[in-house]
Amino acid sequence: MTPDEIRRLYAGETPATAAEAEATAQELRTDPAHARRMYLTLLSLAPTDAAFRGLATAITQAAAMELIRREMVADDSFALFVGALMADVLHPERTPRGKVKSA
Repeated sequence: MTPDEIRRLYAGETPATAAEAEATAQELRTDPAHARRMYLTLLSLAPTDAAFRGLATAITQAAAMELIRREMVADDSFALFVGALMADVLHPERTPRGKVKSA
């Protein structure tokens, strides 16, 4: 389904009430299939809509951080991999080559 098809699907609907919004939020918390569908809808809208793109980015970052945290707890080799990445960022061992350019 394209973003335009999704927009057309909801174009004739009245604005959601607070109760409907709360029901949707509750369903997202309790129904895995609904959460999956909503995430796919969000991803399909993200390329063409800045608000959806920002929301998709924020959700993806939060989910990625949680997955990394879980994997680091469960797997020592992954924890060491992430530790090595952090060490490389905090203290790079590379030596600059060539003439240094001024800013």
